[in-house]
Amino acid sequence: MTDLTVRDRFAPSQTDAGTTGMERARIMTKYPPGRIVEMLRQAEIELAKGRTIRDVCESMMISELTYYRWRQKYGGISPELIRELEVLHKDNRRLRRLIADRRRGTGTQQQAGEDQHENS
Repeated sequence: MTDLTVRDRFAPSQTDAGTTGMERARIMTKYPPGRIVEMLRQAEIELAKGRTIRDVCESMMISELTYYRWRQKYGGISPELIRELEVLHKDNRRLRRLIADRRRGTGTQQQAGEDQHENS
């Protein structure tokens, strides 16, 4: 391993694919859990056909480490459960926003009307 300064390690550099490090950072995305489960299922099908993990990961454009992390976290989860979790997370975010707005006193009249309707 060569000795690189911190600046050299984090500076944009040319990669084998011809993209700079900065471009690669833009390519990296965070997949939603539902998409991860779909990708894991597709990977299992490909592995059953005899492809290697390395080949499958390259075709999905993820690292092997990412594959193993996803498999550990989402391996036994059904798509229906993922959808249910996404709905719960969405409701949780909405409720947190509502509580924060009320604490600041910036809740809209519409939110107050909805809450009064729910309490009736």
